[in-house]
Amino acid sequence: MGSLIAATDPTIRYCGRTATSGNTVVFDWPATEIVFSVTGSREVSIQMDGGCSFFNVVVGREARDPLATVHGERSYIIVSDLNPNDETEVRLYKRTEAVASFPDRKTGPVTVKGIDLDPGGSLVRTQPSHRRVIEVVGDSDTAAYGNLGARTGFDVKDRTVFADPSKQDTAQSWSAFVAEAFDAGCHNISYSGMGAVWNAPGMAADGAMDRHYQRLLVARSDLWVATPEANVLPDVDAIILYIGGNDWWTLAEKGDAPFVDGFVAFVEMIRRLRPTQPLLMLAADPLSGSCLVTRDRQRLFSDDMKRVYGDIASAVGGERQGIYLREVVPEPAIDVEADEDWGLMEHWSVLANHKWARGVIPLVAEVTGWSANP
Repeated sequence: MGSLIAATDPTIRYCGRTATSGNTVVFDWPATEIVFSVTGSREVSIQMDGGCSFFNVVVGREARDPLATVHGERSYIIVSDLNPNDETEVRLYKRTEAVASFPDRKTGPVTVKGIDLDPGGSLVRTQPSHRRVIEVVGDSDTAAYGNLGARTGFDVKDRTVFADPSKQDTAQSWSAFVAEAFDAGCHNISYSGMGAVWNAPGMAADGAMDRHYQRLLVARSDLWVATPEANVLPDVDAIILYIGGNDWWTLAEKGDAPFVDGFVAFVEMIRRLRPTQPLLMLAADPLSGSCLVTRDRQRLFSDDMKRVYGDIASAVGGERQGIYLREVVPEPAIDVEADEDWGLMEHWSVLANHKWARGVIPLVAEVTGWSANP
């Protein structure tokens, strides 16, 4: 093929948090997109260490088969049937999260070296396709854990059933659906099992989201960390915060006060990094919480979280400081007894993600003043 076009070339756009290392681009947060437009080439390849991930591929307006990658640098053919006389947009969308376990390996950072075209082919500089960007901070619900799988409980004996990232697609998460409603790009800052202050019981990780939020790469604590003095986080227009479900499992044991104090410090840190954007905190209604199995537990979760979220919002100044607490009422309701609403390990299915998104969209419109697509 022709000469390699470096990943840092300005004709290649990225949506999501990325870091550069020489002429390469590195990322690991879910839902990161690579976008470019091609002319003069039938075949397009990408050279990268794919980090054992899955990518959705869209050529023009046509969804192609997903791309499965492995660890180690290699060249992947994205498309081989383009009309070289046309200008065609190509999108790769990382559908898996930063650290997700296969039965025998894990996902990891993606390092893009560049795009390869036929001799005479070129990339065309185009304008960003999104008018704005929404940053969504969350846990497995936002990461769309297991949304493509059939419903399973927590007592699955074949662990390969729920340890397969091919059953996860962040392009079909509620966060992606909400962003689409506002012609927005989505920066998905999520990690399954992670809490705002305390992680899910038994989860091994280097702290909770209050320690990971500042990272350009979630899996690297030593590189690319933002501070108010050197803010390298990409710009966003609004922030949505739906996190705390993993903290809830130890809330009764540890008590409200340390959780509220820790969450307040977390929100204040976000505010130092992003001082002007509207920040929408979401609470689940009594019927929609995931991983809870029964309606009684869903109701208890909703009551507990609305109580502590209320204390947090009050402590950080609430709407006077552009911080809005709202309860999400999915449309139509998510039903704990309807198997079609649930995926792997009692997480939301794609259908339930759609329902939750329809409850979030009017709340985003309210606090931002944006108009949603009909």
